[in-house]
Amino acid sequence: MDETKKANFVSYQLIEMGLNKRQAGLLGYLYLKDQNNITLKSYSDKYNIVRQTASKDLNELIKLGLIKEERTSKPHHYTLNSKKNIDNYIMKNNV
Repeated sequence: MDETKKANFVSYQLIEMGLNKRQAGLLGYLYLKDQNNITLKSYSDKYNIVRQTASKDLNELIKLGLIKEERTSKPHHYTLNSKKNIDNYIMKNNV
């Protein structure tokens, strides 16, 4: 399966598991390329949501261990922990 189809498949599975469309879409985007990242502002702008909602979405994904916050520069960037974490999360919750 090519990477784009895999990322779309991952997003669909995450929605089925209870993540919202924004969160699943973000994880699909981050899953697509290792160097992909997003900031709080770019996430809130992309989905036309307030910063508080964006922060809540991102913090939920951090608590699940799916993304991490890079605090080495401002604005902080959010990146995928690893594709393996996503795959394991899907497999664990599909049982």
